[in-house]
Amino acid sequence: MKPEGYLAPVILVLILALLFSACVANGNRGKLVRTNAPTEKELQVNWNDYIVHRWGLKRATAKNTVAISYQLKNNTKIIFNRNWTAITSEEEMRNSIIMSNIWVRKILGQNDKLFGYLVHRSHDNANIRIIDQNTIELFYHYVPTSPR
Repeated sequence: MKPEGYLAPVILVLILALLFSACVANGNRGKLVRTNAPTEKELQVNWNDYIVHRWGLKRATAKNTVAISYQLKNNTKIIFNRNWTAITSEEEMRNSIIMSNIWVRKILGQNDKLFGYLVHRSHDNANIRIIDQNTIELFYHYVPTSPR
């Protein structure tokens, strides 16, 4: 094989090695772990024990809610990306209903520290970025499931 013939496989191996090392070194990601306890209903009943935010569509009303975050009331902080609104009343909580398949997931930061819970549609995606041991950033990605 000519020396030029080795160039493409060497470049391919280097690119794969860089991609692999980037995935392995991605230590600043938190976890979202499905859980059966507490349930969605238990979180709704005890919503005053948490700092609660809802994610809704841009033209959202409470009935357009697709996710609800229940942050523990301790020294942790969750930074939210766009479209999150605080829930501050019983009426807002009662009207914030997710209308499709629902997952309840623990929000875990550095060293699996519990920050709270995320209740959301199973169709959507969420990611956690760890800022420091007491701060995370929650990214929510809405996936449309029906034509507009």
